[in-house]
Amino acid sequence: MAARPLEIGAAGIHAGQAIARLREARGWDQQGLAERLAVAGRAVSQPIVSRMEAGTRRIDVDDLVAVAEVLQVSVGALLPHAEEPAPVVAVAVASARWEDPGPVETAL
Repeated sequence: MAARPLEIGAAGIHAGQAIARLREARGWDQQGLAERLAVAGRAVSQPIVSRMEAGTRRIDVDDLVAVAEVLQVSVGALLPHAEEPAPVVAVAVASARWEDPGPVETAL
């Protein structure tokens, strides 16, 4: 029985749209992006770029990193942002000096 392909989720759709926006902002067509990806070592055809942007092809991590490098943005720029940033937890570190009490027998 053949495995059913996974649906492309909201993050994949967002990434494809971000790629299209950034590519267009640079004045590149899909073939131009594909050619730049090939020069960067990630051979992706224009039809693959089209499907990534349309949200009909999953974008794997290697593709995402290569596209980000070619577009000169961070990988995070291609991903949806959380509505609220994760809280920053401050950790207090005790500055007390630890001293070795010696052998276990003396501690008893």
